Amino acid sequence: MPEGPLKEIRVSLERSIEPLVLQTNVAYRIVIERRAVEVYLHDLDRKTLPGAPFEVTCAQETLKGTAAADGKATFMLKSLTPRCTIRWSDASRDAPGSFDYELEIFLDLGAPDTVEGQRRRLHNLGLPGLHDHELALGLFQQGWDLEVTHQADDGTVSKLDEVSQMAISLEDPADDSGPDDGSGRT
Repeated sequence: MPEGPLKEIRVSLERSIEPLVLQTNVAYRIVIERRAVEVYLHDLDRKTLPGAPFEVTCAQETLKGTAAADGKATFMLKSLTPRCTIRWSDASRDAPGSFDYELEIFLDLGAPDTVEGQRRRLHNLGLPGLHDHELALGLFQQGWDLEVTHQADDGTVSKLDEVSQMAISLEDPADDSGPDDGSGRT
């Protein structure tokens, strides 16, 4: 084991699968930072649901909460997982413990210019992106007043990435202090 202090490298959750270049004869402590996940909850008419009760299951962990006044559900991930399942209901519904809606969401979206990345983004928006890519693209284009071509042109890809980042986002942890490893990675 190398002597001397540990060199700490902080890696964000979404970058934790990327390779790290390490020096030989240096002891490292790699810290994978958890992220706050934010998801806007809505009904079938795409109306946000303020105060909606929700339950999210990621890997072996289940978290419960209530959406904020803007319909945003926020939770902290404690483990590395590429997807979670979230269930929610309208706050006005009087049936505690049961949920009206359920969606498996992708936290690892992939690149927006790839078919897989587009499918995951469309799926997270509640469109049939995993099953019929062209149909989902057309529905997305129609919903966002883009030219309906059912193709992933530059304008559609850009808008899809923008909208999907607003709908489900991974935020930096509140405390991002810690030694810098000099790599520029966070």
